[in-house]
Amino acid sequence: MKFVKPFSSKLKHSSIVLIFLISASISANNNLCAQNISLFTTPTLMYNTAGEINGFNIIQIVSNPANLNSLKQFNIGVYSERKFNLKELSNHIIVSGFSIGKIKMGILVQHAGVSKFNQHSFGLCLSKKIGDNTSLAIQSKFLGNNISKQRNQKFISAEIGLVTNLSKVIRIGVKAENYMPFNKQTTLDNTYVLNISTGVFYEISKQFSLNINCFKTSNESTFFSGNMSYQIHKKIAIKSVFTSNTNSINIEISYSGKKMNLTLIMITNPVLGITPATSISTVND
Repeated sequence: MKFVKPFSSKLKHSSIVLIFLISASISANNNLCAQNISLFTTPTLMYNTAGEINGFNIIQIVSNPANLNSLKQFNIGVYSERKFNLKELSNHIIVSGFSIGKIKMGILVQHAGVSKFNQHSFGLCLSKKIGDNTSLAIQSKFLGNNISKQRNQKFISAEIGLVTNLSKVIRIGVKAENYMPFNKQTTLDNTYVLNISTGVFYEISKQFSLNINCFKTSNESTFFSGNMSYQIHKKIAIKSVFTSNTNSINIEISYSGKKMNLTLIMITNPVLGITPATSISTVND
């Protein structure tokens, strides 16, 4: 019995590490894992490049920093998930935004994984209107990828985002970002990694809207996502999201209160199962 416990402990530890690496490769929806970056970006946060015309949630700036220009007052939001219901694949994001004159500023902090194997990032973005219907934003993020004490990869990114309202019901968004090594332990297959996303938001009616996004990363195949949102009550909305690269389907139920917005999310993957998630943020009005 004395020899069984250490062996099972090692086996359990190895299994966790293996699950962590495989899941990161599958679930890194920006496909940067091939470049030693996974970021643990989630469908709910990523697939909303164009934002919304008559709605705003501070968490939208994770999809595109230019969405920040819809900010009316100080906002803060938190997103949390347990990918495939595993603690080792937990992901937490805090975002906030505020105004400095005519410029909007946003701050993003993200942490994924556990103490021994984790990723963390810190981002700062600035957004400003450049016309009656168009907003431009720039953002820079620092990302750390802690694999072991001997290997601690660091990256830095430069990002630009743009959103514009083509009409009262159609809005488009574009975002481009590239990642570069920040220390000697960090290597990339290419000198830089370019990630481009485009999105179209169409408000079919006050109750129903459609959002379609396209994503392309250096040396990776293009993939798409689409989501439909329906306002079933003045304070309650339901949304479904489909992602082509993972064949995952998300179901979201949102409640808008006087001071807080709450969203409950279930992300389903046909192979790896269910990811529960939730987000909460202050109201923008």
